[in-house]
Amino acid sequence: MRYRISRSSASLVAVAVVLLSSCAYYNTFYNARKSFDEAMALAVENPDDPLSMEEQLLDEAIAGAARVLAVYPGSRWADDAQLLLGDALLQSGRRTLTGSGTSDFSEAMMAYASAIVMTDDIEISDRATIGMGQAALELGRYNDAAASFESVSEDDRKLYDRSRLYLMETLLLDDRPYDALVLADTMRVPRDDSLEAEFTLLRGMAFMDLGMADSGAVLALQAGEDFGRGEGYYRALTTAADAYLMDDRPGMAVQVLDRLLGGYRSDLETAAIALLNGKARELSGDVAGALLSYRSAADLDRYREYGAEALYRRALLLEEQERVRDAIADLEELEGRGGDYLWMRLAADRRNDLQLLLDYSEEVRDAGEDDWLYTIMIAEKRIDLYGPEDADALRSLRQVAGEGPGMERAVALATLAEVLPLEADSAASMLMEAYALSDSGDLATGIEHRLGLPRGPGYPYRPSVVLEKAWELIDGTEFREAWEILDSTLDSPWSRMAGPELIWAAYLAGEGARVEDGILEGYLNTLVEDYPGTEYGISASRRLGGREDDGE
Repeated sequence: MRYRISRSSASLVAVAVVLLSSCAYYNTFYNARKSFDEAMALAVENPDDPLSMEEQLLDEAIAGAARVLAVYPGSRWADDAQLLLGDALLQSGRRTLTGSGTSDFSEAMMAYASAIVMTDDIEISDRATIGMGQAALELGRYNDAAASFESVSEDDRKLYDRSRLYLMETLLLDDRPYDALVLADTMRVPRDDSLEAEFTLLRGMAFMDLGMADSGAVLALQAGEDFGRGEGYYRALTTAADAYLMDDRPGMAVQVLDRLLGGYRSDLETAAIALLNGKARELSGDVAGALLSYRSAADLDRYREYGAEALYRRALLLEEQERVRDAIADLEELEGRGGDYLWMRLAADRRNDLQLLLDYSEEVRDAGEDDWLYTIMIAEKRIDLYGPEDADALRSLRQVAGEGPGMERAVALATLAEVLPLEADSAASMLMEAYALSDSGDLATGIEHRLGLPRGPGYPYRPSVVLEKAWELIDGTEFREAWEILDSTLDSPWSRMAGPELIWAAYLAGEGARVEDGILEGYLNTLVEDYPGTEYGISASRRLGGREDDGE
């Protein structure tokens, strides 16, 4: 028996199919939206440290939105799915656990652009336009960001006001504070309280960028009162503290920051507050308070830039207090942290310089008598660290120039001629005095070049000239002659200025000439003791180890 489906039954089946299909793509979109909302909630709960669960939820949101667009492109939820795709990609770039998020931001811009093209809904178009501007802002594409924010319609007052605020922020990030204030003068004050507070804060930041820190502080404090609490309140009060620091009023900055520290913030935000507090206390002369604040910031933030900057500033402050060993300890701690911040690279250079300064000072102390060359090295390192105006460095150089032996006097005079603000004739006179004491040293070559003098009679005996000739002889296997000229040059006080290469060349030449083992070991021991850590010192240490093994 064959059954026939009536027309009414067929209609009911068709309706059921449509409803099931509608439920399917709605559920897909609903689940994607739910994953996105859960990821946003996790970001609010954990603002400092993105969780792996956030990444998973955002991936689910992206996949769900893409599925709606691929399987149900004509559905009523397609526009919303396209907008959700852009939002999820933007958030994924901001909260990425690896990399910079650049690819996510670029893909977000494309997703928002597609939403703008495909939708007839003005609100979705405006939201997508704002999203595209935010993604461009994350990429540092300020012109593209400004163009997006400027094209938002006035159909929804709140969306339009928000787009104007984003435009102000873009202009400030693009170093255009005057244009930001011009824009502010054309804007209506937002009706929404939080947007009005944001408007006030951005105006304050613009005044700060124009050098009017006092006005910026007043507006930032007003914005803080308008926000009342939360992330906006935190941003407003830290901006006010920054403005007071710019205005050379650190005491006011401390008062503002103490208000902030009184309330609970995340570790990262508290670290930022403590860093500002340290700067303010340092400027106000409260050294102990500044050291404590910097230490607090460094402990609260061990993986980001706030903690790194705080630890570096703390080391500099300890150095100013002549607590050099403590400063080196902080710099070593900073070097050991993860990340690639500027402060860490600065810390490595600073620690090396301070360690050298400390080593030179200990050499002078342990010598039992004045070691004039180390006194010069200390002075030169202080000039590197603290500039040519450093009083201790200049005092030491003047002492050596007046009382030291010939070579050291010459070096001190030449250094003073370089760092003192002298007239050209006076500097040349001082250099000529140094030249008269340095004919057989490489210092004379530099003076000849600067003053346009002919080569002096001691030129062939200068360490760099001898070294160049010796390498040529070694290359020609004339080891004995090379060793003889190098060994005699090592007797000159100017050989101390030549560094370890001269000693290493003497060792290689002597080894080729088969000179006594005791002489060769003397060269190696000198390299190990006086130049540890250098390529020559390391090579010498290996050679000595091999000799000991042979002796056994």
